[in-house]
Amino acid sequence: MGASGSAPRPVEMDPGAPITIGERSFPTFNDQHFVKIREFYGIKDGFIGTSFSFELKTNGGSMAEGGGKGGNLMGFTRDRQFIVKELNKTDHNTLLKVAEDYANHMIHPDGTLLCQILAHFYLPERKYVRAGFTARVTHRGERRACCLP
Repeated sequence: MGASGSAPRPVEMDPGAPITIGERSFPTFNDQHFVKIREFYGIKDGFIGTSFSFELKTNGGSMAEGGGKGGNLMGFTRDRQFIVKELNKTDHNTLLKVAEDYANHMIHPDGTLLCQILAHFYLPERKYVRAGFTARVTHRGERRACCLP
């Protein structure tokens, strides 16, 4: 039973509806929740456009090794408006479990200081990128901070 005495919510474990990142389409996890965040903040489908490549920077792409606190790959879009970050297994599983609560918090009228995680997706052909997410980068002077899990 969950904390409120109700049965625990099911977690979407299998990739679902696709999202376009760069010029490619990727299956997502729990996108029914992340789409609410994108709509609330006015972020259109295809928001990254062609300004991102999943290749390593050493091969002309956007991803850099050791970019996150845990050494996972991460990279900025060319316009530096968004970050794409590889998730380790623990972060991936946590995001699977909290997606609905996170989305509801992000669209609450009182606002939030959390970063806008806009998608949780799966890149199947790359062993070194199992799952990732995109977050919107905020600018200095704004109230929100971009903090990565």
